[in-house]
Amino acid sequence: MVSLARSTVTFFTTMNTSEQPLQIIYIASSWRSGSTLLDQVLGSCPRAFGSGELKSLERFAKDDTRRDDQGYSPQESPMWSRFATAINEYLPPTTDLHFRFSVWERLYLMMTGNAWRVPHRYQNEKLYADVQAQAATVTNQPVQYLIDSSKPLYRVIELNERTDLDVFVIHLVRDVRGVVYSHQKQTTKVSRVRAVWTWLLTNLGLRRYIGKHFPADKRLRVQYEDLVADPERVLGQIQNMTGLTIDLSILAERINTTPSYRFSGNQRRQSTFTGFFRNEQWRTELPRVWRILLAPLNWLV
Repeated sequence: MVSLARSTVTFFTTMNTSEQPLQIIYIASSWRSGSTLLDQVLGSCPRAFGSGELKSLERFAKDDTRRDDQGYSPQESPMWSRFATAINEYLPPTTDLHFRFSVWERLYLMMTGNAWRVPHRYQNEKLYADVQAQAATVTNQPVQYLIDSSKPLYRVIELNERTDLDVFVIHLVRDVRGVVYSHQKQTTKVSRVRAVWTWLLTNLGLRRYIGKHFPADKRLRVQYEDLVADPERVLGQIQNMTGLTIDLSILAERINTTPSYRFSGNQRRQSTFTGFFRNEQWRTELPRVWRILLAPLNWLV
């Protein structure tokens, strides 16, 4: 475990928050790569709000059986009730919602760096503006940063090509062997072949598109293993790019005392945060043949 009190990373700004535009910090990754952890960390910062996976807001809003982290149903949640009752206002004025890519579209993107078609999932300017306003009401503080840990490539493309929003993209990559092992521990298991295929297509597509369409000061590649081994350095890089105030000395306290209204992501977000752990059980519990076969894939992304 890495000590949280080792040092303090700070950033100060003299600008008035009310004069600053909304900034989206989008966490892009494949499944089981640590996006929920990073969402928790960044969402605990002053003037930031961790919204969870906003790509799933429509599904959450229409499902009475689901709960946010405070135990509220969509209709009861102080954060999400207004969206549950008016979710159709945030959908495009069409029934043709393109937000999935075929294998051929993914291959085209990896070859050209461009999308064959631009996905259309939400009316994003309205959605993010209203989430910002509601988050400020619920937390009783100004919100400048929204942390969206939706993950998929299609959302990166949609936000970049269909909006004028100020978007930072953090491409979070985890060792493919850790991802495959993590999938195998889940109740609903994903086959190893599918986990590898999804990891590969997702990360290659993200690397190609982000590298071509986002300037260097709006994109950052983060290795999950580096984040948990040396959070001071990695979070310092994120801070320098975004302007977030990240104080490691009080990080655990802020995460554990700041109410979370996330409705999706790893269930460990509901547990007490005690620090960064480098879980590498895959080194002994993933079959040796898989460890050997998968190792070279990490060099591709």
